[in-house]
Amino acid sequence: MAPVPLGVREPLYLPWQCAAPSPMGPVTMHENGARVVVLDRGPGFPPETGADAFQLFHRSPSAAARVPGTGIGLYVARALVEAQGGRTWLHDRPGGGAEIGCALPRYEPDAS
Repeated sequence: MAPVPLGVREPLYLPWQCAAPSPMGPVTMHENGARVVVLDRGPGFPPETGADAFQLFHRSPSAAARVPGTGIGLYVARALVEAQGGRTWLHDRPGGGAEIGCALPRYEPDAS
């Protein structure tokens, strides 16, 4: 992965680097900040998951049966992103798989 340009808050992708092997989606920089998206073509999220996926220790029964884990990854990701003034999302992709992403505002150092 390319180095994160100066002036953008980190971490941009660290919470997602432990995801199941999948192509990293677009990492876009713009004047207002950055957007990071992880795309895969796995089974997606069960319809009942919704925002619960970001709850501490949440594991859907189908994910728990297929993939080892503790259910803290998305919780930590959201906490880190929101602490930086950003937002997170997840949803199924058309054609199968999932999109998990975050958007972070541009870093503005204190003038003091």
